[in-house]
Amino acid sequence: MKRWSDDTLYKRLIHSDRWRRLRNRILQDRPVCADCGGLAQEVHHIDPPDRHRDDPAELERLMFDPSNLVPLCRRCHTDRHMMMGKWTRQRESYRRAAADRKSNLLSGWLGLDADKYGGK
Repeated sequence: MKRWSDDTLYKRLIHSDRWRRLRNRILQDRPVCADCGGLAQEVHHIDPPDRHRDDPAELERLMFDPSNLVPLCRRCHTDRHMMMGKWTRQRESYRRAAADRKSNLLSGWLGLDADKYGGK
């Protein structure tokens, strides 16, 4: 099997018609963000295919496996990537902001005072 250099295979797959069709099907079937309950606009790979650059078959399997995909809104998708350590620039500030948003969201759902219980 041919070994693809760096992100060549991943980039080719993420821009493919096959990916676009699967992404659209996921968003149509599950239009709610899995993290916040808002409108899902993006699809996130739970196990990132690009971590498997040395194994093109595994990369492609993960890329198109519906059980490896979760619908997210843009903000939660960015938050997930921040928590995964991607986009290292400003990572800590994004992590804090994400934690604060989740704390405030949880406090709102439970009817708690976020300041009193550890939120901002």
